[in-house]
Amino acid sequence: MTQPLETLHAGTTPPLQPELVPLLRLLSRAKGFALAFLKSNAPTERERLIEVLSQSLRERGCSGRVLHLRKPVANLLKELRELTPPLASGDALFVIGFEQSIPAEVDFPPALVQLNMARELYRNLPCPLVIVLPDYALTQLARQAPDFWAWRSGVFEAVEQEEEGVTMVQRMTISRDRGALGLSRKRVEGNLEVLQELFEGYIGRVGVDRLQAALLTEIANDLALLGEFEEAHAAGKQALEIAQRLRALSLEASALGSLTVSLMNLGRAGEALDLGQRAVEVNRELVLNEETQTAQRDLAISLNTLSVVLSSFGRSDEALQVNREAVALLRALPPEHAAEFLAMALENRGVMLRDLGRQEDALAFMKEALEIRRRLASESSDIYLPALASSLNNLSAMLIDLDRKAEALQAIQEAAKISRDVLPHRPDSEIPGLASNLFNLGVVLRGLGRNEEAVAAMEEGIRWLAPFVSRRPAVFKERTVGQAKRYSALCAEMGRKPDPELLGLLES
Repeated sequence: MTQPLETLHAGTTPPLQPELVPLLRLLSRAKGFALAFLKSNAPTERERLIEVLSQSLRERGCSGRVLHLRKPVANLLKELRELTPPLASGDALFVIGFEQSIPAEVDFPPALVQLNMARELYRNLPCPLVIVLPDYALTQLARQAPDFWAWRSGVFEAVEQEEEGVTMVQRMTISRDRGALGLSRKRVEGNLEVLQELFEGYIGRVGVDRLQAALLTEIANDLALLGEFEEAHAAGKQALEIAQRLRALSLEASALGSLTVSLMNLGRAGEALDLGQRAVEVNRELVLNEETQTAQRDLAISLNTLSVVLSSFGRSDEALQVNREAVALLRALPPEHAAEFLAMALENRGVMLRDLGRQEDALAFMKEALEIRRRLASESSDIYLPALASSLNNLSAMLIDLDRKAEALQAIQEAAKISRDVLPHRPDSEIPGLASNLFNLGVVLRGLGRNEEAVAAMEEGIRWLAPFVSRRPAVFKERTVGQAKRYSALCAEMGRKPDPELLGLLES
């Protein structure tokens, strides 16, 4: 159902920003349809700006009206045609909330495709249209609806506080609360492109340091999701330098977390440990200052990351202690705010306990993590299925350690099936997961004495993984060495030679 159209009330006209005087002039003089964009990153500020513009228009004999889009729409023109009362000459319509229909991580969403296809029909509107959008959504509309964009009479930018821009960047990011690890490479690349365009637009501008730091951190996060850890490190380091110069704790904490992950993946564990410990310290200070659920969640995430780094140094007791605190914080938060991060922390504890030889304890935590991910996948399968497959893979390895081979086979077969089902939708990001699941399926089959099936599964897994080895050798080095040894050992056990081509692919 179309949301009700709201007409702004009359009242004393507050001062109008000089930057918006040209927009007011355009709206008051328009004869029929005209298209303008108003760039504003703060939702509360948008309401105030439109109120000011509406009252100024009323003094000139025009009617300022606003349409609040409360949910995504695929056809903006249809929404405009169904308004009650209908649009009329002398109106000026402001549209708020259209950014919900053009998420940053989606290439060519239906709403933008429709804008281009139906642009000629907008000429029939009897009054000017002003679409109010935050910076990132405006950038994406310009890129992905170029024909509609070309009709604009102007883009008008309201003066706002820099902090509002930082909030906008954090709101658009896909690196938190969206199961980002389950997104396709194409979607992450699309989000990264928007972030980079925004950052380039702020280069050389005065008074936007906080916004630049926020953008750089999110750029680093997306680069890490793509496996570009050197570039991610460079962006994160630049963000950290700005944040520390500004003494902006929240920005510093975000940059430190991003850098810790990049350094671990680059094999620079010592530096990762230093920054991971600093990230925890800064997040503790933020919790004391803010006492918000977001601050508590961010502290828990930094603790979980630190526990992984400590574990890599063999400091198991410290790692477990840090992980316990992370889990306790996450359990205390509402599930919708922390479920994915809780599953991650529980699974990490399971791995740590397994490495300490406490398999039964490890199994309990891995099963709890699996149940959380099953629930998340049932609610949003397109996002969370890859994480579910990863949990099943880890559970299978744990069950093998406990000599529960039949259960291990069931778990790894389900993981491989999920990966195959997901593959057509996100081929580039899911291939390493499918390769891992297939190879581990071979390991389980070997344990059951089904060696021919085991060899076939291992060889298929190696073929899938091979293209990624040369692209990200540091990330896959340990995995490929282990796979080569297991595959060669199984072939020797069967009295056959391993495929030299496959071994060459792993070594490449």
